[in-house]
Amino acid sequence: MTAPVPDLAEVLALTPAALTPLTPRQIDAFNAVLDSEYGRIDRRKTAAWDALYGALHLRKIPRGRTLEWPVPRDKAEEQARAVLTSEEAPDRRGAISTALERLDTLREQTRFLDEGARTILDREWTVRGGWPRFFLVQDGHIHIGRQCHTLRMTTQLFWRPELSGLTEEDAVKQEGPFLCTFCYPSAPTDWKLDPADARRKPECSGSRTNAEPLMTPTQKQRGHGYVTCPECGKTDVRITSTWRLRSHPPMKESRLP
Repeated sequence: MTAPVPDLAEVLALTPAALTPLTPRQIDAFNAVLDSEYGRIDRRKTAAWDALYGALHLRKIPRGRTLEWPVPRDKAEEQARAVLTSEEAPDRRGAISTALERLDTLREQTRFLDEGARTILDREWTVRGGWPRFFLVQDGHIHIGRQCHTLRMTTQLFWRPELSGLTEEDAVKQEGPFLCTFCYPSAPTDWKLDPADARRKPECSGSRTNAEPLMTPTQKQRGHGYVTCPECGKTDVRITSTWRLRSHPPMKESRLP
């Protein structure tokens, strides 16, 4: 059974006492929403950093197979604040100031989450001695957490709160080959590669459709970004490198992985 989906306001209003009667599934439903908010803030931070680098007239340079900014973020911020306190580049101060203000605001939002809901939820999990948690890699397996050696630090994980608290035996009975065999040694290895045979969530009809009409000029210039799906209304749908909407479940089922 799927755990009820709280909204962000409920997450931010959490108190330790409110968690006491809740089950692991209910508590981790809050965690799923909270992590979604962290993700939203992180995406805005990335945009603010990009704006700051641009205001400094810096451009990405090739490093291996990727393009990276020529200086780390702390050095870029140091340069930006130095410009604001000097007499140089008056034409860039407005853009630099705006980017720094956005970063400061987003850092404060992160700190608010860290010191509030995140602390409360983590403490409850610790006080209870912890319980099994399950995380899904899109189009991949379910894992015990980021500590699995098959994952990269950049791998995006999605909470599966409806499984929280299950023993490995019960999880194997319910999810079978969808479980990572490194995280869950007793899971069967007959992973089904054919999506038609896999028990996946419904896919929005807007998935993999042309995103160009929805993209802003800036997104077209950068070649990436997020848009709202015109079919289901889900926000923050990623644009692929070929300018199509990334595969996603309908909005009513997208709040939890």
